[in-house]
Amino acid sequence: VEIEESGSESVLLLVPFGGGIRLSGGEQVVTPASPLGRALIGKSVGDSGERGGAGRTRTFEIRRVE
Repeated sequence: VEIEESGSESVLLLVPFGGGIRLSGGEQVVTPASPLGRALIGKSVGDSGERGGAGRTRTFEIRRVE
């Protein structure tokens, strides 16, 4: 999943386990149990979502799903 958040793009790999690591290509691994993973579930390209962290809520937009 590619998202845009605060003007920067990130590539996320949504997997059943092994979250919290960043791969050599810069991709971040997230699980459905994580706050970001929960925010991605059920979303499609063009949808927006929110995730909390560090005492604030951040909004992202889904750009691509593979």
